[in-house]
Amino acid sequence: MDKILQFKQQGRTLLFVSHSTGAVQKLCERALWLNRGELVMDGSNAEVTAAPRAFKVGEPLKYQDPFAHNPPRHLDVP
Repeated sequence: MDKILQFKQQGRTLLFVSHSTGAVQKLCERALWLNRGELVMDGSNAEVTAAPRAFKVGEPLKYQDPFAHNPPRHLDVP
């Protein structure tokens, strides 16, 4: 964990994959929720890690665009 946090403090990008919502909340600013390889949600770590708890068993998962009502001006992708 310390190495990952140090990496993050240097402003570097890291792809972190986990089922641990606690680890995602601690280490990530942005999160993606995938279900069977399909994108369900893309947003802040708090929004995405809270979403599965609201998921109803048996309901199909649909992508939720966090920018639908507030599109970003730009994306910083090195």
